[in-house]
Amino acid sequence: MALVEFTTDGPVAVVTLNNAPANCYSYAFRAAVIEHAKSLCPPRRASLAVGLIKRACQTGAEVGLEQGLALERELQQRLFQSSDAREGIAAFTEKRKPEFTGESS
Repeated sequence: MALVEFTTDGPVAVVTLNNAPANCYSYAFRAAVIEHAKSLCPPRRASLAVGLIKRACQTGAEVGLEQGLALERELQQRLFQSSDAREGIAAFTEKRKPEFTGESS
């Protein structure tokens, strides 16, 4: 069992420290969070998409359904126009791993 484990429940990430000594709690937690954050950044992940999904979830929870759907459409349009979207489609058709940059266009 790893000292730190990440699990997801929908859009929520849960961090669990397993049997961590009291004196390494904050160091282990910080190191695990940084490592997990790196897994969401280019070139391994589409950080632009992750950021906009986070924005849609946070803002969408604070507004009505109609405004939330309008925000989602706006953010989705922005993603479809990004260089990451073009890279993702190209990588899929060429059967290779994508190299995302996190740039919006």
